[in-house]
Amino acid sequence: MIGERLSGRKAGISVTVTVRERELLRDETLADPEYADRFRESHGRWVARFTASELDDMLGYVAEAANHTRQAKLRAELDALYERLEPLEQAAGPSRPPGKSWIMIGRPP
Repeated sequence: MIGERLSGRKAGISVTVTVRERELLRDETLADPEYADRFRESHGRWVARFTASELDDMLGYVAEAANHTRQAKLRAELDALYERLEPLEQAAGPSRPPGKSWIMIGRPP
């Protein structure tokens, strides 16, 4: 629901992606385009913040796209993106209070 969404500044999980991973989110999944549009370039990296719920939603769309594509290379890219972002979702867990902490991963490979 829109009322439950937090703005990028208030969201609790910082996510860093490559240009290609951002393109995958935007062009190859059915995820809300706002997720990919939220990323901003910062010192050569693309960074955005998400709530745990939004990250869970985004990961579901990445998994769905990977499971339904017939292109092996695209499937491998989507699987790699999922595997890189899933630990963020798990680390955030439902027990963390929203807006109180955030996690940032290192520079993407």
